[in-house]
Amino acid sequence: MPLLTLDGVSHAYGYLPLLDNVALRVEPGERLALIGRNGTGKSTLLSIVSGELPPDAGMVWRAPGTRVARLVQDVPLESDRTVREEVATGLALDAGAAMEADYRIDIVLSRLSLPADRRVRELSGGWRRRVLLGRALVAEPDLLL
Repeated sequence: MPLLTLDGVSHAYGYLPLLDNVALRVEPGERLALIGRNGTGKSTLLSIVSGELPPDAGMVWRAPGTRVARLVQDVPLESDRTVREEVATGLALDAGAAMEADYRIDIVLSRLSLPADRRVRELSGGWRRRVLLGRALVAEPDLLL
């Protein structure tokens, strides 16, 4: 069963159509690359896939329970949070899950070689981007955009 299906998706800004009758199917474990010039609709497509933006026409279907995480394009300039705190914002915590959450955060920090106790505002743009990746990965998404 696919994780995501787009059927006949269209979207325009004013008179400029960015997406016209797009069809897409994403299977579990599949890796895709989206390449194109600036202004051709890449970010719009990802916003529609993530559910942040409804299409003007067409259907977007996600498998029930599919977890979607998105690595945002713009890197925040300042944050007083530590790297660990920022990565933790990627989790939706429920009561009793704190120990598992700490473990998942530790794994992501380790695999991405992130300095847990540093303030995000002290990091370069590249390291901030890596923190955002950690924030997305800690949720263990089925679909990472």
